[in-house]
Amino acid sequence: MQAEHNLGEHAKWKQIQENTFTRWANEHLKTVGSSIDNLETDLSDGLRLIQLVEVLSQKQLPSHCQDPKFRSQKMDNVSIALTFLMNEGIKIVNIDSTDIVDGRLKLILGLVWTLILHYSISMPVWEGDEEKPPAEVTLTPKQRLLAWIQFKIPYMSITNFTRDWTTGKPIGALVDACAPGLCPDWDLWHPENSVQNATEAMELADAWLDVHQLIKPEELVDPNVDEQSVMTYLAQYPNCKLKDGAPLRPKTDPNSIPIVVPITPMPEPVIVPAEVYPGTESYPAELYPEIESTPAEVDPGYEIVPAEVHPGDEIVPAEVHPGDEIFPAEVHDDILPAESYPGPRPNGLMDGEPAIVLIDAFERIDPNHRTAIGKLYDLYDSSYLITGRALPDAQRFAINFVLENNDVALHINPRFDQQCVVRNSQVRGSWVREERQSTLPFLFRRGEYFAIQVLVTQSCYLISFNGHHMEPFVHRMSYAKVRYLEVAGHAEDIRIHRSEVHSYPKQFIDGMPEPYIPLDLHSTNYNNDIEVEPLNEGDSFLFSGEIDPKCEVFEISFIYPNAAYRDFPFHLKSLFKKNQFVMNSKINNEWSRNAVSNRTPFRKGERFTIQVLITIDFYLIAINGRHFTKFAHRIPFQGGSLLRVQGGIHDVKMHRTRVLDYPQSTLQRQIL
Repeated sequence: MQAEHNLGEHAKWKQIQENTFTRWANEHLKTVGSSIDNLETDLSDGLRLIQLVEVLSQKQLPSHCQDPKFRSQKMDNVSIALTFLMNEGIKIVNIDSTDIVDGRLKLILGLVWTLILHYSISMPVWEGDEEKPPAEVTLTPKQRLLAWIQFKIPYMSITNFTRDWTTGKPIGALVDACAPGLCPDWDLWHPENSVQNATEAMELADAWLDVHQLIKPEELVDPNVDEQSVMTYLAQYPNCKLKDGAPLRPKTDPNSIPIVVPITPMPEPVIVPAEVYPGTESYPAELYPEIESTPAEVDPGYEIVPAEVHPGDEIVPAEVHPGDEIFPAEVHDDILPAESYPGPRPNGLMDGEPAIVLIDAFERIDPNHRTAIGKLYDLYDSSYLITGRALPDAQRFAINFVLENNDVALHINPRFDQQCVVRNSQVRGSWVREERQSTLPFLFRRGEYFAIQVLVTQSCYLISFNGHHMEPFVHRMSYAKVRYLEVAGHAEDIRIHRSEVHSYPKQFIDGMPEPYIPLDLHSTNYNNDIEVEPLNEGDSFLFSGEIDPKCEVFEISFIYPNAAYRDFPFHLKSLFKKNQFVMNSKINNEWSRNAVSNRTPFRKGERFTIQVLITIDFYLIAINGRHFTKFAHRIPFQGGSLLRVQGGIHDVKMHRTRVLDYPQSTLQRQIL
């Protein structure tokens, strides 16, 4: 059983830190039937340190002494663990094997903190992350965790990991943001009942989100709490998962201060930028450079997270996936009429009705105006196409989706002076966390016409600029409360075209209407990959099926019909043992770098749908009817004409459709 240590001569925060770090280590060690009682002594023989590193890295360390009795054997074991960490790119500073063998607690705590930073804060892919390779992320671990918390609870003023948590209300808000309805009355709590508030929230998180109490409630609300302990505890929330049967409930007092409750999708994996495919000339799209993410000037009222320098640890790219055995099948190639992205709702028809129906169009001469657009009903997902011309001397203009109380659910702000597009929300009169990074270049030009399309889905806004899809903007407040669309700034000839996408999204498919393609997963002939018509922009592949209760992995791949080998322009895999969703490409018969989400969106024994929509820049992926992520083209999709589905799934069917309405690719197709 884990002991609570009193360090005596050390400050109270040091006691909290050792106990928190011990609990954190034990949460990982319990998966291999081990535990630590005393950090000062229990790592000295190297065995439990090696176990901890193996659990965290999911890799096996070199052979070592299993029964170390002599000091030299213990030092060898510790050296094996430290050498492995350094080879992983983790900076180990001012500590060697003798420090751990001799029980120098301060240095041991520093080592554990390095492991927490790397494996619990830096490496995992979180909801709201920018889709860039980990090595290019510029935030320190502390800034990254703080930015995620501000993303989840923008209506709370959280700028640190100590004094801002003393009332217990912020942890209640965070619990309810991660699982709306689990802790709905946090805004009614009295700040003086801080321990009671934190206890209620943390017990709910422990019971229903698997967020373990690595720190005690009375410690969390202490203004002198150890910052690193609070970060260790809060780092569990980005990847928490709500259990079945949770006691979700509405707010007790409907007249209390409104809570902003974003609809939370699955986290986006880190995406590798597009790369040039050697020897091809058919790729029509330019490869877009990354926009620098260095801080720039911000309009008055924007809240900025103060930059704090923290010695960061280096992050190693994901392992290259070696590929698996193939289970192809024969298929008939039938194509349905055009449909919407990402597919119709449950029980929705999949007939040939138009995907987007024109409702109305507004034209205004005044470049600063607000248009009433009515309620965004749940039964339909609305598409807004805003066209206009940037003034010849334009600096900035903005498009705002405005609530009844004048808050802004979505703010799109092209900035010619900074060559970027800022996305944000305004809550109770205050701007919150900006999103400005993008894998697209700045696509607007002074004096030229533009088209901005916003497709409102249940989980996010899908945005395209002049036909190019960019990073989704996850809902920070209920889109059902949006009532106005506002255009302001250096633009003219503004026109707003509103449409509604019917039967969207489809979460589960119990029966596919004809025609569909049934996929046989039991053939093992490599040459029997499914032949389909060559991939084109606007192609949508909708897969449905059921996951076996004992499934360990399943995969879907689009493949080139190479003579000597078969490259994969796009490959996705769900790994249940590692709880990962992986995307990749195989180029010249070699796997590129994995794009990994450390949470699979699927459950064993349940039905699923996966929709893959091909746009000029990305594959857009929807899981069970919600937009999930995107994957930038690394090699041209046009050459792909084979399909492979394999793994622990059955009753698999595929619909291929054409989607021509998102993103709106040219100004010639505007509705005038």
